[in-house]
Amino acid sequence: MVQIARDDTFTGIEYLQVVNSVHEYPTHFHDQVYTFSLMESGGYFWEKNNLNSIVSPGHIAVINPGQVHAGKPVDSHQSTYKVLYISNYYFNKIVEEIGVGPNIEFRKVLLRRNSIVSDFQNLFNSLKNNCVSLEKEANLILFLSGVLNYNYYEEKITDYCSNDQLIQIKDYLRESLSEKISLDELSNLVNLSKSHLVRAFKKTEGVTPFAYRTILKIEYAKQQLKEGLDLCEIAQNAGFHDQSHFTNAFKKYLGYTPRQYKCL
Repeated sequence: MVQIARDDTFTGIEYLQVVNSVHEYPTHFHDQVYTFSLMESGGYFWEKNNLNSIVSPGHIAVINPGQVHAGKPVDSHQSTYKVLYISNYYFNKIVEEIGVGPNIEFRKVLLRRNSIVSDFQNLFNSLKNNCVSLEKEANLILFLSGVLNYNYYEEKITDYCSNDQLIQIKDYLRESLSEKISLDELSNLVNLSKSHLVRAFKKTEGVTPFAYRTILKIEYAKQQLKEGLDLCEIAQNAGFHDQSHFTNAFKKYLGYTPRQYKCL
């Protein structure tokens, strides 16, 4: 099974999900596109500019724009993997925001760090599920920051913001639960770049601004459930897309549904 899609928010990103494939890729390249492939099961033997490697489960293969490569399943076994294609234009836009020059050429073929794999999965899922732009953009920044730190950057990217800036961000998130907000708004609020803000916030709070805001929404919803409000009304008041989105988020974080909580 092969599914490929283009994100409706970030038109420079396409994503591909392949399940149980034995497809052999002939020698080719991707013009003006950075490619990141996460192997989930099986494995592929990659040939890249005379540098051969096996992409095993839990590894991310990195292919630079224009880099000639070919691939085939290891021992003809079926493989399941996910791929992110990020255009040069959009990639350069993000990495310059992070503070790294354009037209990067990655040196390492494979990434094996669990945190980067987790960031890849979070980004892929937020694209596939067409989450709000705040979540998708934060996940993209975190993934590329991790890749750059592991695979390219000579000095580790510094993550810092003041306590006053953190309070401003958290207050703004708390006061705008039912409104659509963007990373641009948050960065302008505290005069930090979007990439710096996302990394610093997660380093200090342990979650992204989007996840922090979702938790605030759930806590707000719990209070309204105690007051006996209707689930549909609560979902709207808390800024969820609909009642289904509210229920899914509530259960994800708490392990039980809003209706179960209401009946306590």
